[in-house]
Amino acid sequence: MNSEKLSLAVLCLLGISYPFSAFAGPTKRDYWPTKAWKSSKPEGQGMDSAKLKRVSAFLKADQATKGVVIVRGGYIVGEYYFRGFKATDSHRSASVAKSFTSAVIGKAIANGDIKSAQQKVAEIYPPAKDFKGLTIEHLLTMSSGFAWRTKRDKTDILLAESYESYIKTKHLSHRPGRKFIYKPADPMLLSLTLKHVTGKSLRDYGEEHLFKPIGINTMTWRSDSKNVTHGAGGVTMSPRNYARFGYLYLNKGHWDGKQLLPEQWVKRSTTYQTPDKKSYAYLWWHRRPKAPIPADMYSARGSGGQRIIVVPSLDLVVIRVGDDLKRKVAWDRQFMKLIVESVLPEKGSEADSTSEAKKLYSLPRIHFSIY
Repeated sequence: MNSEKLSLAVLCLLGISYPFSAFAGPTKRDYWPTKAWKSSKPEGQGMDSAKLKRVSAFLKADQATKGVVIVRGGYIVGEYYFRGFKATDSHRSASVAKSFTSAVIGKAIANGDIKSAQQKVAEIYPPAKDFKGLTIEHLLTMSSGFAWRTKRDKTDILLAESYESYIKTKHLSHRPGRKFIYKPADPMLLSLTLKHVTGKSLRDYGEEHLFKPIGINTMTWRSDSKNVTHGAGGVTMSPRNYARFGYLYLNKGHWDGKQLLPEQWVKRSTTYQTPDKKSYAYLWWHRRPKAPIPADMYSARGSGGQRIIVVPSLDLVVIRVGDDLKRKVAWDRQFMKLIVESVLPEKGSEADSTSEAKKLYSLPRIHFSIY
């Protein structure tokens, strides 16, 4: 038994669930899609064409999907567009943008513009002085303690003179870090903080340090009249560009010889558990799926069914854009199940990676502090 399998076996005996990719080194790539994606026949990347056709049929029957891109091994193996939407068209992100905010904040920490995720917000953004004990990590994990009234606050954001004026109306209803509440105020305060520290908007900072280096040259990200980026939404780009962002995370922050994001940040961002054990990390979702979908899957999710789905153990990125506001979890599960079942067993292996993934489902997660 090699050292990797031995380590996994020891963890399993201890009852610890750990992502498959945790033991893998950087994956070698024969090209990077900075300028353009390359396509491959599914079999060339270990997928079954006949089974993948079931995905196409499933999507054709759907009345709300506009575009889907499936990337395996760094190659597009499936790409489907519907209802007049084209590969070159841009689509709104909705809350998928929150994961972009997470990435930009991670880069700012790596660059030293923010000390750490544990830094107090008031230390670097004085208007937050009344938010006692509030840290960058609290904002990344939606556990700020801000009072949140769903309908009223959504209206207030739209009517506010600026995002800063909206944040100034907030107050802490409970101690930071105590409770997860999904709300836009947290990533919006991250955007304000970065702008105050660096003088650059979240979008401009991200374009310089992350998005343009991976080939995302055409994007919009909504800002207010003071050039403060909407950290909770507002990104618009093509499905292939969303795939580039997912591919950066699949490669643990590495891109064409450069470590654009620290590997530990990528891991922490996608596996951390909020204090009340919700399936949310640093503005990324990691709901545990049902077999045969591997347990290490994580995703950026937005209303209308916007998805960036990353499955490290299958070397897989899946993008979906659409406009259905009542998307149900069952649809997502069936969609990913069809894709995962299209993966062929590895040659010379008794079981494919989907079977390996099943071994972790019955084991409890244990949180490790690594950043």
